[in-house]
Amino acid sequence: MGGSDRFCVICGGPHREIDYDTVDTFYYEEKEIDDDDEREKLSKKFPYDGYKWLNDLYLITDKDVVIPTSRKDYDDYGSFIINGMTINISSMEFNDERDKDVRAILCHRWCYKLIKKTFNYGLKYTDLVPYLADTCGNLFERDCYFEMGKYIGQFGEPLKIHDENSWLLDTDNKRNRARIVAIWAPIIYKIKYV
Repeated sequence: MGGSDRFCVICGGPHREIDYDTVDTFYYEEKEIDDDDEREKLSKKFPYDGYKWLNDLYLITDKDVVIPTSRKDYDDYGSFIINGMTINISSMEFNDERDKDVRAILCHRWCYKLIKKTFNYGLKYTDLVPYLADTCGNLFERDCYFEMGKYIGQFGEPLKIHDENSWLLDTDNKRNRARIVAIWAPIIYKIKYV
C-alpha cells in the first residue's frame, strides 16, 4: 500500500506538486504507456507552470489557526510536518499515539481567498466538522464537488484531470469559480445564519 493523497476541502482538487518526478504512474498504466521515453514525451506536454498554485496551501487546524504551507511539508501518509509538529489531515479524533498531534483540514490558498472574498468568511475547522468525512478532511459526499468528485481518491491524478476536465485546475476559469461558489454557498449560509 502506498502513500495517501489529501485534497483541498474547498475545491476537491489535488494538493501534490506536479512535476516530472511525480507524474502519475497509474495514469500511464491506464493509458497502457510502458515506454519511459513515451512517458517523458507525454509529461513534457503537461502545463506544469499553469498549475503551480496547487502547491500553495493553508492548513486550518482544530484550533482554527490558519497555517501557510506547501507540498514540501507533506509526508505522503496524510500528515504535514511543520517545525517538528505533526499535523494530521483528518476530521476525526485518533485513539492512538497521534492523539497528541494536531488535526487540520487543508485547502489551496487561492480557494481559501476565493471563499473569503465571495462570502466575507474565513473557513474554520470547528464550523466545518459536521460537514466533513471522518478520515480525509473532505466534505462527506464527493458528488458535492461536482465534476471534481470523480477524481478524489488515493491517487488524485492531476494528468487525468488535465486530460478530461482541465478547467477544474484553472483559477481563471469562470465555470470553475462558479462550481466552487455553488459548493460553499449553502454550507456557509448554514454556518453564518442557521
